Amino acid sequence: MAFATTNVETFVDTTYKNAFMQVMHQLRLNEEYTDVTLLSDDMQIRCHRNVLAVASKYFKAMFRSGVEESTSPTVQLTMAPEILSTIVQYIYTGEIKLTIDNVESLVKACDVLQLDTLKAACESFTLKQVEKNNVFRVYRFAASYRLVNLERKARLFILSELKTVAFTDAFKELSCTQLIEFIKDDDINVEHEDVVFEAVLGWIRHDLINRKSSMEMIFGLVRLPYCTSNYLWHIQDKADLLTTKCFEYLHEATTFQADPVRQHEMCSCRTVPRTNFRVKYRLLVVGGRTGACGQQGG
Repeated sequence: MAFATTNVETFVDTTYKNAFMQVMHQLRLNEEYTDVTLLSDDMQIRCHRNVLAVASKYFKAMFRSGVEESTSPTVQLTMAPEILSTIVQYIYTGEIKLTIDNVESLVKACDVLQLDTLKAACESFTLKQVEKNNVFRVYRFAASYRLVNLERKARLFILSELKTVAFTDAFKELSCTQLIEFIKDDDINVEHEDVVFEAVLGWIRHDLINRKSSMEMIFGLVRLPYCTSNYLWHIQDKADLLTTKCFEYLHEATTFQADPVRQHEMCSCRTVPRTNFRVKYRLLVVGGRTGACGQQGG
């Protein structure tokens, strides 16, 4: 009997992949065919080199490197035992439980083991956890571990909620470099510069002995011309902190506010409006008099 040879059919067993990993996971639990032991403190986890190498570029490089670790029956890891156990469970099952308590440790482990997919999942999880009380810690953590989306979200949160977060202990613990990074940003969302100056003042007074010397430099980055006029007078009462240069900046700000027609002639980093100011505080000259945007002089 002749059979047609032109028709081809590809059979795909949709259950095979899952079944295969389930079997490998059970083999690990039973310590069957395992050929390497991962160590963390007093914990030992028997595993299969080939499974570890498939999941992790770190293990793949280690096992093929030709150095001692490539053939050693044990591999010592520095992560906490419970984190290593969770990671191994993920490698063999593709499932993991992310919590606020374990996600940062998992990111650190993923960074070492080069588990990029899991690291991305941890970042996605943490994106949903950003709030006032953790935003600075999240921002620093994201920057340290190259979590670009998380770093961007935390930064935008800080800029948009400065009037709230600037008076937290975490803000006051920023380094001088970190403080400057934020107050220089055009996208701080405040209605006027009073909030920024108060934030800077709170930061300095938090460690007055060590930070007072930075006052002049930081003062020169605050957009003083966009403080309210009453607040500018209030600032002058803080003579214990202000240097001669600081008073020059104050004079620049009061001059800027007193002569709106010539504001365009005054050019410094302090006279550049923040993005939010450009929307709300543009000045118009109408009929020889000035008024806030949307208001005509009489």
